[in-house]
Amino acid sequence: MKLTENFVIPSSYTLYFDNFFTSIDHLKSLGEQSFRATGTIRENWINHECHLEESKSMRKKERGTSDFASDENSAIFLSRWNDNSTVTVATNLCTLKPFFDVKRTQR
Repeated sequence: MKLTENFVIPSSYTLYFDNFFTSIDHLKSLGEQSFRATGTIRENWINHECHLEESKSMRKKERGTSDFASDENSAIFLSRWNDNSTVTVATNLCTLKPFFDVKRTQR
């Protein structure tokens, strides 16, 4: 968190993390400081109060299957989808809308 102390206008920055640095508490803390942040998150770092479909059951479904959850109190949004593997993203930047289908092309 010391890296963010020198920013003059936090709301003009968007921070992106990999799954080693992303946690719900970290996103809450950054949101309280007016930083916008997004990152992939490990499944075992998600609070059990956020009801997302488990990765094991999503792997059995077709590619493109998605699930989402949000915490109204902390304004954290979680989204999980099935691609080649299951990916989970947490953010304090975006919400559900707009949510639309996209097509994946293969080379």
